[in-house]
Amino acid sequence: IEGAPVNPAGRKNLLINGGFDVWQRGTSIVKTTSATQYHADRWSSYFPSNTITKEQELLNGNKTNCLKISQTASSYLGLNTKIEDNSIFSGRTLTISFYAKSSSGINDLKVNGTLKNGAGTDITVFSFATGVVVTAEFTKYSYTTTIEDKSSVTLGDAGSNLALSISRASAGTSDLTISEVQLELGSVATDFEHRSYGEELALCQRYFETSNGSVHWCTLVGAANIQYAFNPVFNYSTTKRSNPSLTVVSDAGVAVQLIGNNINGFDLRNNSVNTSAFSDKYLTWIADAEL
Repeated sequence: IEGAPVNPAGRKNLLINGGFDVWQRGTSIVKTTSATQYHADRWSSYFPSNTITKEQELLNGNKTNCLKISQTASSYLGLNTKIEDNSIFSGRTLTISFYAKSSSGINDLKVNGTLKNGAGTDITVFSFATGVVVTAEFTKYSYTTTIEDKSSVTLGDAGSNLALSISRASAGTSDLTISEVQLELGSVATDFEHRSYGEELALCQRYFETSNGSVHWCTLVGAANIQYAFNPVFNYSTTKRSNPSLTVVSDAGVAVQLIGNNINGFDLRNNSVNTSAFSDKYLTWIADAEL
């Protein structure tokens, strides 16, 4: 899927992975520091003492994927996501909707947004809701706002985005389970738009992709090994938003030298003379092009 998916695949839900189906980084994340950390694809949290897990709940009689975030100490609770390219939002009316519940009860949930340029500078900040009360029963919430007209400033530059935040206004131990988050143009909250797992995964992989375990990349055959002999090419499943930050970890016994890395894939080679016995070598990789 190429290009900037302001409206993913031409669909009404502007958010990617609003149904929390894709979790390439794992389905249980424990945050210990104040730093942005992703968990469910396209979703991140900043505050420490937050535990984020993938859950399944019955929603309207159907088994539904959810994200649960728990404050395990007196810290803040928050979820964040970004929509690439801010060019369509100036002066537009937006409606957000989601299902949520809290076993601890919450009375200060807030939903805010920010238009940012490619340098990360705020263009305008806006609010959907404050003081939202969340109870132990799954309830659908929807809120509408109109973004200030910002047509006089530069919009749509590389890296620009709409940043969305769902968080508590105060610190304290609590939990929030949320599902079917949808952001759409207009003033009406429509039914949640379901996409296939394959489509949702491809949209997520524009920003993050992993080898999903070890992959074979070379076979060592003892003294016959020659430095630089192996030069495999790895193609990404989806064209990346930008040249990604790439992490490659190989088995012991062979050194990896990265030759090239761009939005389509990477290539590497063996950078060591190895005289060990015959063995297959494997590696793992992570490509990160998040906003």
